Amino acid sequence: MVNDEKGQPKQGNNKAIRKDDTKSDNKHQGKGPTGIHSLNSDAAVPLLRFGASNNFDSFKRKVSIACMERYKNLGRLIVDEKYYVPTSIDVTLYNFSNDPYNVKKTRLKEAYKRRAKEVDDMRIDRTSMYAYLISKLSKESLDEIQGHADWQAKKIEDTRDPLDLWITIKKSHQILTTSNVAAVIKKTAREEYSACRQGSFESIMDYKRRFDSKLDALKASGNDVPTPADVAMDFLYGLDNVRYGEFKAEVVNDMQKAWQSTWTTSTKCMSWQAGESWRALGRMQEAPPSPP
Repeated sequence: MVNDEKGQPKQGNNKAIRKDDTKSDNKHQGKGPTGIHSLNSDAAVPLLRFGASNNFDSFKRKVSIACMERYKNLGRLIVDEKYYVPTSIDVTLYNFSNDPYNVKKTRLKEAYKRRAKEVDDMRIDRTSMYAYLISKLSKESLDEIQGHADWQAKKIEDTRDPLDLWITIKKSHQILTTSNVAAVIKKTAREEYSACRQGSFESIMDYKRRFDSKLDALKASGNDVPTPADVAMDFLYGLDNVRYGEFKAEVVNDMQKAWQSTWTTSTKCMSWQAGESWRALGRMQEAPPSPP
């Protein structure tokens, strides 16, 4: 023990650490509760990957949202795969017979101006959207796209057309294969479609989006397309057995009784009915798709 000049025990300068102080220090050191922050639409878009780590489905969904937020109606081309055309002006809505102060005539002129401006803005923004899509490509993806036949045929680098770029992105990434051989591409598309199953923790809407993507790839690759009834059955048998086993059994049993309602011939109706069945069991943790 250290003594002071008078020989008395010297008191330490350290104060007792209170429990509250520890909590405060931990908080400042990043050990406290972690805040949850949502990403903006641009930050949520992942780099598009090619090959084994292909993430086209997720990329398409997120880049579509980001493009519509940035470029408004021009961004609709990701889903529509065509340029948006604003609604034509309906002149019959403007009755000039009773317009002594030309109010309706002025409104009609303004409507034409707004439409023309929207068309011009979308045309001007094409180059910006092209650049934005390019910025979201990994090196492997960009190399694959630039090696695609459409890149040279449509002179995409010269025109900087975002629609042509997007179609080429889809063609080169939709099917999970690095081969350019048509027979291999078709076989891979068939295998991916046949192997599509709902994951144990995958929502029915996410499963349907993924299933529809595989079906789209099957069509795009040149394979024979199953009938709507066959597609609905493929979707049904791909549902998770733990959650939808009873529903699947009911549908099959009804079909064996030679009774089949019209909703079983489309995946949209099938997914909605499956969601309703799951909710009816009192185990629904997600809202079912909207009714067809």
